[in-house]
Amino acid sequence: MKYNSDKALVKEVMLVDDEPIDLFICEKLLSALRFADQFVPMPDSMKALEFLEKRIKSGDCLPQIVFLDYFMPLVDGQDFLERIKIMEAEYPGVFSDTRFIVLTSLKAPEKRKSLAVYEHVFKVMSKPLNEKSVKELSALLFQQVS
Repeated sequence: MKYNSDKALVKEVMLVDDEPIDLFICEKLLSALRFADQFVPMPDSMKALEFLEKRIKSGDCLPQIVFLDYFMPLVDGQDFLERIKIMEAEYPGVFSDTRFIVLTSLKAPEKRKSLAVYEHVFKVMSKPLNEKSVKELSALLFQQVS
């Protein structure tokens, strides 16, 4: 995750959320804060998984950060992370430079903790993102990298 750009903290971020307005707001906020050079908005969790698998098979770089909504139809955040585990088993180490940030409105601490057991989940954050939470996340991410 060491990215040396004059304009952004990371090269690429994937946003996975079934709500178009949430995708739009998240991308605009992260862009305004110069969090990433590129954004890959995915309104469908299945398409996001397919996108990641296609990149893995082609040898292309994966996004350094994936913001993942917890509540989605078909494949929710937890199912998504289970499928990531399966991909990681098939392609060991492929997600070693990718951090997953789960976005949720869940208030129950035990439910939030259950998400943190996934190896690549860096943080579980409350929705919606705001400037303060993104700046705190940035400080945590890059404190760990250095």
